Amino acid sequence: MESLALGSIKKTWLEYFAKIANNDQKIIAFIAATFIFYIAQKSIDAKIFLGDAKDYWYLSSYIWDFSFPQNLRGYFFPLLLSPAKYLSEAMPQFGYFPLRALQSVAYSYILGIVFPDLFVKIFGGTSTLPRRLIVPSLVAIFFPGLVSYPLSDLPALSLTFLSIYLLICAKEKTSITGMLSFVFIAGILAYGACNTRSIYIFTLIALTIAVPAVIFKNKSIKTRLLATVVFIIGSAVCSTPQTLINIKHFDTPSPFVISNIGDASLFSTQLKWGITIQRYETLLDEENAKVSGIYYFDPEGELFFSNNGMKDIKATVPWYLKMALSEPIEFSKLYVRHFINGIDVRDHEVYTTSPSHEKVFRSAISLSVFFFGLFILARGLIEKPIEHSKSDTTISTKVFWVLLFILPVVAIIPGAIETRFFIPLQILCYGAIAFKLCAPEIKNLPSLKNLTIALAYVAILTCSIAMTNTSILSRYSIIFEDHKAPQK
Repeated sequence: MESLALGSIKKTWLEYFAKIANNDQKIIAFIAATFIFYIAQKSIDAKIFLGDAKDYWYLSSYIWDFSFPQNLRGYFFPLLLSPAKYLSEAMPQFGYFPLRALQSVAYSYILGIVFPDLFVKIFGGTSTLPRRLIVPSLVAIFFPGLVSYPLSDLPALSLTFLSIYLLICAKEKTSITGMLSFVFIAGILAYGACNTRSIYIFTLIALTIAVPAVIFKNKSIKTRLLATVVFIIGSAVCSTPQTLINIKHFDTPSPFVISNIGDASLFSTQLKWGITIQRYETLLDEENAKVSGIYYFDPEGELFFSNNGMKDIKATVPWYLKMALSEPIEFSKLYVRHFINGIDVRDHEVYTTSPSHEKVFRSAISLSVFFFGLFILARGLIEKPIEHSKSDTTISTKVFWVLLFILPVVAIIPGAIETRFFIPLQILCYGAIAFKLCAPEIKNLPSLKNLTIALAYVAILTCSIAMTNTSILSRYSIIFEDHKAPQK
């Protein structure tokens, strides 16, 4: 009798905790993800910021006095960092703790609450408490540096997720005021992402088109037009400070971040670099407070570059497009090598602290997880949603959203590749693992269809591992740069 009573009590408590976890899963996921991201930051325990991280952290002191130095690329990310920077300067005994707390809370909210809801709304699937923690955990494991250093990649993506989430929520609003308020804020956030990381200009353009053509397509023409105008107004309002900065320093009223190398744009220059460089890493030397660029050269690309006399050619987008269209096979092979190197997350904390050719195991694991998620995502796009799925999105709409999410990745593939540039695609694949993988799929693995997929998975994974390890062993060059920063 006593054992029965204890069993009954145990069952009651388990049911009670299960009920709490189900009802309050977002709150629990938020708290747990915050802890995960804070532990990830402490594991790296950055004592100094160098390179881009140093610049963003330094420039966050010059936002509220409106001085806007000329080396300020975009104002929005330093603006987001400014509360943490103020607290760090006001209470120096806390060091980088305010920044770590801000990043932990922000990323846990986006990846533990917003992204799961957004993913399920668009692609279907289920979001339970354990599933909500998969994406934060994988990001903390494979990209701890992106949640530890003030770099622009994850903030820009987070702003994009939040903007799209607000647009989808706006569609469901019954009041016109509530709908337009959400659309206006979404416009601000979409431009904020573009200002934080310039490559998101393609996402901003695509979102502007998506407002009337995809998100509000079932609404009246008047509503679609009004939503589009309000979204553009939100973006325009957010772009005003950047326009004033550009007038001050460049004498041009452009609303976008101006980044030039000499008399060529940064984007055009990166396209030219990408012909000969198939991978780029940043070497961190904490002892001497320096970062250095490691460039892994592409033998085939170097030969093509030399044979076509490109050394002294000024890089422009039209020139690059003309060259790529004239040699489609050569550039296709180039892009495949760039793609494989981009998804090979072997550098752990964004910065390289030890030789990359020694990290074969980590490379293989990261590629295995990526392709596993990619296969699940691709399968989820073409299959009918399961009964308990919350998405009624058509296949074409799902494909559109996938393309929109990975536009920054697609745009950067031709250029000099760093693994952090592929974070949008990586998180999308992590989301597929978290919310699309279900028990029936595991039970049906012995089927001919799934065995064929498994063989394709192994073949692609094996080729990718071989290709990326060959790239790491290729000729490389280290360019030393002096980026000293004050120690906290």
